[in-house]
Amino acid sequence: MKHLRGFTLIEALLVVGIIAIIAAISLPFLLGGSHQADLNATTQQIVAAAREAQSQSANQTKAAEWGVYFSNATTTAPFYAVFQGPSYASGTVESVYNLPSSLAFVTSTLPLGSTENILFNPISGNAATTTVIQLYVVSQPSLISTVTISGSGETSAAVPTTPAGNTPTSTVLYATVNAVHPIVKISTDGTALSFIGMVEGGKNGEFNQVNSLVSDASGNIWVADYDNNRIEEFNSAGTYIAQLGCPSGACTAGSGNGQLNSPEGLAIDASGNIWVVDWGNSRVEEFGPSGSYVSKFGSFGSGNGQFNSPEGLAIDASGNIWVADYGNNRVEEFNSAGTYIAQLGCPSGACTAGSGNGQLNHP
Repeated sequence: MKHLRGFTLIEALLVVGIIAIIAAISLPFLLGGSHQADLNATTQQIVAAAREAQSQSANQTKAAEWGVYFSNATTTAPFYAVFQGPSYASGTVESVYNLPSSLAFVTSTLPLGSTENILFNPISGNAATTTVIQLYVVSQPSLISTVTISGSGETSAAVPTTPAGNTPTSTVLYATVNAVHPIVKISTDGTALSFIGMVEGGKNGEFNQVNSLVSDASGNIWVADYDNNRIEEFNSAGTYIAQLGCPSGACTAGSGNGQLNSPEGLAIDASGNIWVVDWGNSRVEEFGPSGSYVSKFGSFGSGNGQFNSPEGLAIDASGNIWVADYGNNRVEEFNSAGTYIAQLGCPSGACTAGSGNGQLNHP
Protein backbone atom coordinates (compact mmCIF):
# COMPACT_ATOMS: atom_id res chain seq x y z
CA MET A 1 0.00 0.00 0.00
CA LYS A 2 1.27 3.45 -0.89
CA HIS A 3 1.39 5.82 2.04
CA LEU A 4 0.63 9.54 1.63
CA ARG A 5 3.10 11.76 3.39
CA GLY A 6 1.91 14.74 5.42
CA PHE A 7 2.75 18.39 4.90
CA THR A 8 6.00 19.71 6.25
CA LEU A 9 5.75 22.85 8.38
CA ILE A 10 7.06 24.99 5.51
CA GLU A 11 4.57 23.48 3.06
CA ALA A 12 1.72 24.02 5.50
CA LEU A 13 2.71 27.65 5.95
CA LEU A 14 2.85 28.09 2.18
CA VAL A 15 -0.66 26.64 1.81
CA VAL A 16 -2.00 28.89 4.57
CA GLY A 17 -0.33 31.87 2.92
CA ILE A 18 -1.85 31.08 -0.49
CA ILE A 19 -5.30 30.69 1.07
CA ALA A 20 -4.88 34.01 2.86
CA ILE A 21 -3.90 35.74 -0.39
CA ILE A 22 -6.91 34.26 -2.23
CA ALA A 23 -9.21 35.32 0.59
CA ALA A 24 -7.75 38.83 0.60
CA ILE A 25 -8.35 39.14 -3.12
CA SER A 26 -11.80 37.54 -3.15
CA LEU A 27 -13.33 39.08 -0.03
CA PRO A 28 -13.63 42.64 -1.38
CA PHE A 29 -15.39 41.34 -4.49
CA LEU A 30 -17.79 39.23 -2.44
CA LEU A 31 -18.52 42.10 -0.07
CA GLY A 32 -18.75 44.49 -3.01
CA GLY A 33 -21.49 42.41 -4.58
CA SER A 34 -23.40 42.37 -1.29
CA HIS A 35 -22.97 46.12 -0.81
CA GLN A 36 -24.08 46.82 -4.37
CA ALA A 37 -27.19 44.78 -3.63
CA ASP A 38 -27.76 46.92 -0.51
CA LEU A 39 -27.40 50.06 -2.63
CA ASN A 40 -29.91 48.96 -5.23
CA ALA A 41 -32.40 47.54 -2.74
CA THR A 42 -32.31 50.68 -0.58
CA THR A 43 -32.71 52.88 -3.65
CA GLN A 44 -35.79 50.88 -4.61
CA GLN A 45 -37.17 51.17 -1.07
CA ILE A 46 -36.75 54.96 -1.09
CA VAL A 47 -38.64 55.18 -4.39
CA ALA A 48 -41.41 53.03 -2.90
CA ALA A 49 -41.56 55.20 0.25
CA ALA A 50 -41.85 58.40 -1.80
CA ARG A 51 -44.56 56.89 -3.99
CA GLU A 52 -46.48 55.74 -0.90
CA ALA A 53 -46.38 59.26 0.59
CA GLN A 54 -47.39 60.77 -2.75
CA SER A 55 -50.32 58.35 -3.15
CA GLN A 56 -51.54 58.86 0.41
CA SER A 57 -51.34 62.64 0.08
CA ALA A 58 -53.15 62.73 -3.27
CA ASN A 59 -55.93 60.58 -1.79
CA GLN A 60 -55.96 62.71 1.39
CA THR A 61 -55.71 59.54 3.47
CA LYS A 62 -56.52 60.26 7.13
CA ALA A 63 -57.46 63.78 6.00
CA ALA A 64 -53.82 64.83 5.92
CA GLU A 65 -51.05 65.71 3.56
CA TRP A 66 -48.16 63.25 3.52
CA GLY A 67 -44.43 63.47 3.00
CA VAL A 68 -41.08 61.73 3.19
CA TYR A 69 -38.27 62.87 5.49
CA PHE A 70 -34.52 62.27 5.13
CA SER A 71 -32.00 62.69 7.96
CA ASN A 72 -28.24 62.47 7.49
CA ALA A 73 -27.71 62.24 11.23
CA THR A 74 -24.27 62.48 12.85
CA THR A 75 -25.05 60.78 16.17
CA THR A 76 -27.39 58.03 14.94
CA ALA A 77 -27.75 55.99 11.77
CA PRO A 78 -28.93 58.01 8.74
CA PHE A 79 -32.61 57.30 8.05
CA TYR A 80 -35.69 58.23 6.03
CA ALA A 81 -39.35 58.10 7.03
CA VAL A 82 -42.90 58.41 5.70
CA PHE A 83 -45.08 60.78 7.71
CA GLN A 84 -48.51 62.42 7.63
CA GLY A 85 -49.06 66.07 8.45
CA PRO A 86 -47.49 69.41 7.51
CA SER A 87 -43.99 68.33 8.55
CA TYR A 88 -42.04 65.42 9.99
CA ALA A 89 -41.58 67.10 13.36
CA SER A 90 -45.26 67.89 13.88
CA GLY A 91 -46.72 65.00 11.90
CA THR A 92 -47.43 61.37 12.62
CA VAL A 93 -44.65 59.01 11.55
CA GLU A 94 -45.94 56.00 9.62
CA SER A 95 -42.67 54.17 8.94
CA VAL A 96 -38.93 54.70 9.52
CA TYR A 97 -36.06 53.04 7.66
CA ASN A 98 -32.39 53.17 8.73
CA LEU A 99 -29.74 52.98 6.03
CA PRO A 100 -27.70 49.74 6.05
CA SER A 101 -24.28 50.22 7.64
CA SER A 102 -22.70 49.67 4.22
CA LEU A 103 -24.34 52.82 2.80
CA ALA A 104 -24.35 56.57 3.41
CA PHE A 105 -26.02 59.65 1.97
CA VAL A 106 -23.91 61.69 -0.47
CA THR A 107 -23.22 65.02 1.22
CA SER A 108 -23.58 67.07 -1.96
CA THR A 109 -27.32 66.31 -1.97
CA LEU A 110 -27.82 65.81 1.78
CA PRO A 111 -25.01 67.41 3.83
CA LEU A 112 -23.88 65.69 7.00
CA GLY A 113 -26.12 66.66 9.89
CA SER A 114 -28.85 68.08 7.62
CA THR A 115 -32.40 66.95 6.89
CA GLU A 116 -34.80 67.12 3.94
CA ASN A 117 -38.56 67.40 4.42
CA ILE A 118 -40.48 66.62 1.20
CA LEU A 119 -44.20 67.34 1.35
CA PHE A 120 -46.69 66.24 -1.33
CA ASN A 121 -49.70 68.33 -2.32
CA PRO A 122 -52.95 66.73 -1.05
CA ILE A 123 -54.73 67.34 -4.37
CA SER A 124 -52.19 66.92 -7.16
CA GLY A 125 -49.76 64.66 -5.29
CA ASN A 126 -46.88 66.79 -6.58
CA ALA A 127 -43.91 67.78 -4.45
CA ALA A 128 -43.30 71.50 -3.91
CA THR A 129 -39.89 71.34 -5.62
CA THR A 130 -37.66 68.76 -7.26
CA THR A 131 -35.37 67.05 -4.75
CA VAL A 132 -32.39 64.80 -5.47
CA ILE A 133 -31.08 62.34 -2.88
CA GLN A 134 -27.97 60.23 -3.53
CA LEU A 135 -26.55 57.18 -1.77
CA TYR A 136 -23.13 55.55 -2.02
CA VAL A 137 -21.37 52.39 -0.87
CA VAL A 138 -19.03 53.38 1.96
CA SER A 139 -16.34 50.87 0.94
CA GLN A 140 -16.69 51.79 -2.77
CA PRO A 141 -17.44 55.54 -2.96
CA SER A 142 -17.65 55.45 -6.76
CA LEU A 143 -20.84 53.37 -6.55
CA ILE A 144 -23.60 55.99 -6.29
CA SER A 145 -27.35 55.79 -6.87
CA THR A 146 -29.65 58.76 -7.39
CA VAL A 147 -33.32 59.20 -6.43
CA THR A 148 -35.10 62.16 -8.00
CA ILE A 149 -38.43 63.27 -6.52
CA SER A 150 -39.74 65.67 -9.14
CA GLY A 151 -42.00 68.64 -8.61
CA SER A 152 -44.06 67.33 -11.54
CA GLY A 153 -45.08 64.30 -9.48
CA GLU A 154 -42.60 61.70 -10.76
CA THR A 155 -40.17 59.74 -8.63
CA SER A 156 -37.35 57.97 -10.46
CA ALA A 157 -34.02 56.34 -9.67
CA ALA A 158 -30.73 55.60 -11.39
CA VAL A 159 -28.28 52.96 -10.17
CA PRO A 160 -24.77 52.00 -11.30
CA THR A 161 -24.62 50.00 -14.51
CA THR A 162 -22.93 46.61 -14.49
CA PRO A 163 -19.14 47.01 -14.83
CA ALA A 164 -17.47 44.92 -17.54
CA GLY A 165 -16.14 41.61 -16.32
CA ASN A 166 -18.66 41.07 -13.54
CA THR A 167 -19.66 37.50 -12.91
CA PRO A 168 -23.25 36.37 -13.73
CA THR A 169 -24.06 36.44 -10.00
CA SER A 170 -23.08 40.12 -9.80
CA THR A 171 -25.17 40.86 -12.88
CA VAL A 172 -28.17 39.27 -11.21
CA LEU A 173 -27.70 41.51 -8.17
CA TYR A 174 -27.69 44.64 -10.32
CA ALA A 175 -30.62 43.72 -12.48
CA THR A 176 -33.16 42.20 -10.16
CA VAL A 177 -33.18 44.89 -7.49
CA ASN A 178 -33.74 47.87 -9.79
CA ALA A 179 -37.43 48.80 -10.00
CA VAL A 180 -36.89 51.47 -12.64
CA HIS A 181 -34.86 49.75 -15.36
CA PRO A 182 -33.72 47.33 -16.70
CA ILE A 183 -35.48 43.96 -16.63
CA VAL A 184 -33.16 40.98 -16.79
CA LYS A 185 -33.80 37.44 -18.00
CA ILE A 186 -31.93 34.99 -15.77
CA SER A 187 -31.28 31.30 -16.35
CA THR A 188 -32.00 28.81 -13.60
CA ASP A 189 -28.31 28.66 -12.73
CA GLY A 190 -28.27 32.42 -12.16
CA THR A 191 -26.73 33.47 -15.48
CA ALA A 192 -27.98 36.77 -16.90
CA LEU A 193 -29.12 36.08 -20.47
CA SER A 194 -30.58 39.34 -21.76
CA PHE A 195 -31.81 42.78 -20.68
CA ILE A 196 -34.86 44.91 -21.52
CA GLY A 197 -35.17 48.66 -21.06
CA MET A 198 -31.57 49.73 -20.60
CA VAL A 199 -32.59 53.35 -21.25
CA GLU A 200 -35.13 55.30 -19.17
CA GLY A 201 -37.58 57.19 -21.39
CA GLY A 202 -40.85 57.13 -23.30
CA LYS A 203 -39.83 55.60 -26.63
CA ASN A 204 -40.70 52.07 -27.75
CA GLY A 205 -38.87 49.59 -25.55
CA GLU A 206 -38.01 52.16 -22.87
CA PHE A 207 -39.51 52.48 -19.39
CA ASN A 208 -40.27 55.16 -16.86
CA GLN A 209 -40.85 53.33 -13.58
CA VAL A 210 -41.59 49.64 -14.04
CA ASN A 211 -44.20 48.33 -11.59
CA SER A 212 -44.88 44.75 -12.63
CA LEU A 213 -44.57 42.25 -15.43
CA VAL A 214 -46.06 38.96 -16.54
CA SER A 215 -45.36 36.48 -19.33
CA ASP A 216 -47.98 34.84 -21.53
CA ALA A 217 -48.26 31.29 -22.88
CA SER A 218 -46.05 32.21 -25.85
CA GLY A 219 -43.30 33.50 -23.59
CA ASN A 220 -43.93 37.13 -24.49
CA ILE A 221 -43.38 39.60 -21.65
CA TRP A 222 -45.90 42.32 -20.74
CA VAL A 223 -44.59 45.20 -18.61
CA ALA A 224 -46.54 47.86 -16.67
CA ASP A 225 -44.75 51.11 -17.62
CA TYR A 226 -46.23 53.21 -14.81
CA ASP A 227 -45.18 56.78 -15.62
CA ASN A 228 -45.63 56.31 -19.38
CA ASN A 229 -49.26 55.20 -18.82
CA ARG A 230 -48.95 52.07 -20.94
CA ILE A 231 -48.24 48.36 -21.07
CA GLU A 232 -45.41 47.24 -23.34
CA GLU A 233 -45.03 43.81 -24.93
CA PHE A 234 -41.69 42.13 -25.69
CA ASN A 235 -40.79 38.72 -27.07
CA SER A 236 -38.77 36.26 -24.98
CA ALA A 237 -35.52 37.71 -26.37
CA GLY A 238 -36.48 41.18 -25.11
CA THR A 239 -37.37 42.69 -28.49
CA TYR A 240 -40.14 45.30 -28.38
CA ILE A 241 -43.40 44.18 -30.07
CA ALA A 242 -46.23 46.52 -29.22
CA GLN A 243 -47.92 48.62 -26.53
CA LEU A 244 -51.45 49.02 -25.17
CA GLY A 245 -53.15 51.83 -23.30
CA CYS A 246 -52.60 54.31 -26.13
CA PRO A 247 -55.83 54.16 -28.21
CA SER A 248 -55.19 57.54 -29.82
CA GLY A 249 -51.54 56.74 -30.47
CA ALA A 250 -50.29 58.92 -27.61
CA CYS A 251 -49.80 57.23 -24.23
CA THR A 252 -51.21 60.04 -22.13
CA ALA A 253 -52.97 59.51 -18.81
CA GLY A 254 -56.72 59.30 -19.37
CA SER A 255 -59.94 57.65 -18.25
CA GLY A 256 -61.41 56.65 -21.60
CA ASN A 257 -61.86 53.03 -22.63
CA GLY A 258 -58.43 51.55 -23.31
CA GLN A 259 -56.58 54.43 -21.67
CA LEU A 260 -54.48 54.05 -18.53
CA ASN A 261 -53.45 56.33 -15.69
CA SER A 262 -50.40 54.91 -13.91
CA PRO A 263 -50.89 51.15 -14.42
CA GLU A 264 -49.85 48.90 -11.55
CA GLY A 265 -50.54 45.15 -11.42
CA LEU A 266 -50.85 42.75 -14.36
CA ALA A 267 -52.24 39.26 -14.89
CA ILE A 268 -53.05 37.09 -17.93
CA ASP A 269 -55.95 34.63 -17.87
CA ALA A 270 -56.21 31.20 -19.50
CA SER A 271 -57.53 32.76 -22.72
CA GLY A 272 -54.59 35.13 -23.01
CA ASN A 273 -56.53 38.25 -22.00
CA ILE A 274 -54.47 40.90 -20.19
CA TRP A 275 -55.93 42.37 -17.00
CA VAL A 276 -54.46 45.66 -15.79
CA VAL A 277 -54.86 47.52 -12.50
CA ASP A 278 -55.49 51.11 -13.66
CA TRP A 279 -54.33 52.75 -10.43
CA GLY A 280 -55.08 56.38 -11.32
CA ASN A 281 -58.64 55.56 -12.40
CA SER A 282 -59.40 53.12 -9.53
CA ARG A 283 -60.45 50.39 -11.93
CA VAL A 284 -59.37 47.21 -13.69
CA GLU A 285 -59.27 47.04 -17.49
CA GLU A 286 -59.28 43.95 -19.69
CA PHE A 287 -57.47 43.77 -23.03
CA GLY A 288 -57.53 40.96 -25.56
CA PRO A 289 -54.42 38.91 -26.45
CA SER A 290 -53.71 41.36 -29.29
CA GLY A 291 -53.93 44.35 -26.94
CA SER A 292 -57.38 45.57 -27.95
CA TYR A 293 -59.66 46.98 -25.23
CA VAL A 294 -62.37 44.55 -24.02
CA SER A 295 -63.96 45.73 -20.77
CA LYS A 296 -63.50 47.41 -17.39
CA PHE A 297 -64.85 47.31 -13.86
CA GLY A 298 -64.50 49.31 -10.66
CA SER A 299 -64.65 52.95 -9.63
CA PHE A 300 -63.30 55.09 -6.80
CA GLY A 301 -64.86 54.48 -3.39
CA SER A 302 -65.13 52.02 -0.54
CA GLY A 303 -68.30 50.15 -1.48
CA ASN A 304 -68.40 46.59 -2.79
CA GLY A 305 -66.67 46.50 -6.15
CA GLN A 306 -65.03 49.91 -5.70
CA PHE A 307 -61.34 50.70 -5.19
CA ASN A 308 -59.08 53.20 -3.48
CA SER A 309 -55.59 53.05 -5.03
CA PRO A 310 -55.68 49.41 -6.21
CA GLU A 311 -52.16 47.96 -6.42
CA GLY A 312 -52.10 44.40 -7.77
CA LEU A 313 -54.21 41.50 -8.95
CA ALA A 314 -54.13 37.77 -9.58
CA ILE A 315 -56.36 35.26 -11.38
CA ASP A 316 -57.17 31.88 -9.85
CA ALA A 317 -57.82 28.53 -11.52
CA SER A 318 -61.54 29.31 -11.80
CA GLY A 319 -60.86 32.57 -13.65
CA ASN A 320 -61.89 34.75 -10.72
CA ILE A 321 -59.93 37.98 -10.25
CA TRP A 322 -58.50 39.03 -6.89
CA VAL A 323 -57.58 42.70 -6.51
CA ALA A 324 -55.45 44.27 -3.74
CA ASP A 325 -57.48 47.35 -2.73
CA TYR A 326 -54.62 49.24 -1.06
CA GLY A 327 -56.47 52.30 0.28
CA ASN A 328 -59.42 50.26 1.58
CA ASN A 329 -57.25 47.68 3.40
CA ARG A 330 -58.84 44.69 1.71
CA VAL A 331 -58.70 42.26 -1.19
CA GLU A 332 -61.77 41.97 -3.42
CA GLU A 333 -62.85 39.02 -5.55
CA PHE A 334 -64.63 39.34 -8.93
CA ASN A 335 -65.71 36.85 -11.55
CA SER A 336 -64.38 36.99 -15.12
CA ALA A 337 -67.21 39.36 -16.09
CA GLY A 338 -66.06 41.86 -13.44
CA THR A 339 -68.96 41.19 -11.07
CA TYR A 340 -68.16 41.60 -7.38
CA ILE A 341 -68.22 38.36 -5.36
CA ALA A 342 -66.63 38.92 -1.96
CA GLN A 343 -63.89 40.60 0.02
CA LEU A 344 -61.30 39.56 2.59
CA GLY A 345 -59.34 41.50 5.20
CA CYS A 346 -62.44 42.69 7.06
CA PRO A 347 -62.97 40.18 9.88
CA SER A 348 -65.17 42.54 11.89
CA GLY A 349 -67.13 43.66 8.84
CA ALA A 350 -65.26 46.97 8.60
CA CYS A 351 -62.16 47.05 6.38
CA THR A 352 -60.00 49.12 8.69
CA ALA A 353 -56.21 48.94 8.75
CA GLY A 354 -55.04 46.67 11.52
CA SER A 355 -52.61 43.97 12.57
CA GLY A 356 -55.06 41.44 13.97
CA ASN A 357 -55.62 38.03 12.43
CA GLY A 358 -57.37 38.46 9.11
CA GLN A 359 -56.84 42.24 8.98
CA LEU A 360 -54.78 44.05 6.35
CA ASN A 361 -52.81 47.30 6.28
CA HIS A 362 -52.47 48.55 2.68
CA PRO A 363 -52.21 45.25 0.81
